[in-house]
Amino acid sequence: MSETKSTDQGRVAIVTGAGKSLGAAYAHALGARGLKLVVNNRCREGESPSADKVVAELRAKGVDAVAEYSDIAEPGAAQAIVQKAIDHFGRLDVVVFNAGIVGDAGWFGKFDIDSFRSVMEINYFANVAIALAALPHLKKSGSGRCIFVSSAAGQYGARGLAPYAGTKGALTSFALTLSDELKRYGVGVNVLTPFAVTQMTANDFGDDGAYAKPEHTAPAVAWMASADNPMTGQVWVAAGGHYRRAMSVETLGGNGENTPEWLSENADAMSSLDDLKTFPGAQEAFYDIFSEVISKKNK
Repeated sequence: MSETKSTDQGRVAIVTGAGKSLGAAYAHALGARGLKLVVNNRCREGESPSADKVVAELRAKGVDAVAEYSDIAEPGAAQAIVQKAIDHFGRLDVVVFNAGIVGDAGWFGKFDIDSFRSVMEINYFANVAIALAALPHLKKSGSGRCIFVSSAAGQYGARGLAPYAGTKGALTSFALTLSDELKRYGVGVNVLTPFAVTQMTANDFGDDGAYAKPEHTAPAVAWMASADNPMTGQVWVAAGGHYRRAMSVETLGGNGENTPEWLSENADAMSSLDDLKTFPGAQEAFYDIFSEVISKKNK
């Protein structure tokens, strides 16, 4: 991902959960490219607002930034966060959907349905609400950008984290759907799945954490947010300055007798990773497989 001269001077971005760690790194990366920032982070009782610290750091670098203290899961938070951008800057061009929680950890069956609902409210529904509130302004921008911060857990699953993985899978699918629906308005929607040392992951990295700091993933956000970047509907993985594109694929497959016995005998062959296919949406995947069905039936 080579960096080009920024044309984003004066554009306005919201970064949720930006009081520290990944969110703060993303705010600094966008500020360095000339964007104005709404730094959102909820206030914890008895603590100084972390968003204020990040705003002070940004302003010291000459970045126009303002703090916003809503808990994204609270009623009316989405509207308040977006309105802060409009009231303070008069426009909105970029939203980085970063805020989220891990929730309860443990094998499935160790916690009840409410554990799933609580994580879904924050990681999924709160982000949908912010997207809805921001949508008119992103359309008006002409080069609106949405960056959803998801997780590899949402793509591959993560043992012991079923609630979290489920919400991130939902978030990624939601983002890819928006990318298809909003491209007609010039709104780019992409997904970043970062690996970095945070409160959530510190134990996983151990002594290797120096190679996986939050700021090592931040260039991907600045790249996705750029008005010059026409990309939409893509998922990128970032860790320690290393990047990969992730996507769902389907094998070439095949058909035959259409019986359980035939499937059992041919499943390994149809799982071959040769000649993989990928699709921009579910409709295209549907049409592709049925074109194969119809082609075979007409022979």
